[in-house]
Amino acid sequence: MRLTREHAALLLGVDHDASPEQINHAWRVWAKLAHPDAGGDREHFEALAQARSVLMIRTRVHEADHFSAGRDEVPPVDPRHPLRHVCRRPSTRGWCALALALVASVLVLLLVSQLPDLGAALAVGAAAGGTAIVIQRCVLGTGADTGHRIHVLVVAWLPLATLLAAGATFAGVELIGYLPLVALPFVLAVALVNPGAGLWHPVRLPSR
Repeated sequence: MRLTREHAALLLGVDHDASPEQINHAWRVWAKLAHPDAGGDREHFEALAQARSVLMIRTRVHEADHFSAGRDEVPPVDPRHPLRHVCRRPSTRGWCALALALVASVLVLLLVSQLPDLGAALAVGAAAGGTAIVIQRCVLGTGADTGHRIHVLVVAWLPLATLLAAGATFAGVELIGYLPLVALPFVLAVALVNPGAGLWHPVRLPSR
């Protein structure tokens, strides 16, 4: 089954005349998020791989040659940078933002005992999620991709949420029944980081 350049561009979320660099960048993002080992759909992942192959063919003549020869050769994908290579030392402004976020988290912890349990759960989740976002923006450089950002969000949010939830429980707040609300701001933060709209509504291949 032949995939048109227009449909391939829709699958990867790029223009049909995108450069090889733009195609490779989109592919790296999708491959990380849509891989079956990461919980993605195998059919969707295979469709993305085919879309990348079609877009990397520079002309219609070359496209016809590839399909007629029964080959779908894919140029090598640039290796993904390790996390340590895209991390940076926070700037002065970054340190100030981190300090303000931590102070805000402490203030939330001091005030949760005055809130109803529902409000306390949302406040704890917002404090942990907001601080994790600040940390992610301060420690990652411009070379970071979506996978790097989500990784740092998870690593930063988990201990923060655990400490704040433990502190709120110590202050007498019953959070057990509201734990999903504690995680809700974090889920929204991850969703905002994810640029792949097709993961929310996967594009189906044309019928045979």
